[in-house]
Amino acid sequence: MFDVSGILIGIVIVVLALVYANFFEYALHRWLMHRLHGFVKREHMLHHSIFRGDHRYHVLRSEDRHFILFEWWQGPVIVASHLPALWTIGVFTGWPVVWPGLLALAAYFAAYEHLHWCMHNPDDRAVERTAFFRYLDRNHQLHHGQPRINFNVVFPLADWVFGTLQRSRRARYAERSIKSPS
Repeated sequence: MFDVSGILIGIVIVVLALVYANFFEYALHRWLMHRLHGFVKREHMLHHSIFRGDHRYHVLRSEDRHFILFEWWQGPVIVASHLPALWTIGVFTGWPVVWPGLLALAAYFAAYEHLHWCMHNPDDRAVERTAFFRYLDRNHQLHHGQPRINFNVVFPLADWVFGTLQRSRRARYAERSIKSPS
């Protein structure tokens, strides 16, 4: 026999952590990467100077692939930085939130990195052929042309809540069929 209430609590924790991760992604992207001065903004603005909202949205030079993903150490730091909050929530609620929360945050970060890689470095992957990916990709390309809109990459929930989600049917998008340079 297994504990159904424990499984339900685990599912609720994962769903809440994924929603939280969406708002964290938004806040990190909008207010840290686009507003504050310093290393993080400089690195992100370099990304925007290479990948624009036009034909330069995709990798044109193989050496530019380095500017798509976070540095190898940043993902673990971003995920682990939530550990104190998860632990505190667990202490006050009695719920086992640390591991499900960390798992959800790590999965969200992995999805962000994978989708962002596919957006700027297309290669006819299965995910790239889905309507949902094409929708996210168009939103992200609009962001590269207009950096004050569409901050979410994985899912535009926080953009919708904060009024920064913008879709355009008339926007001209780079062709998805472009193969990346070798």
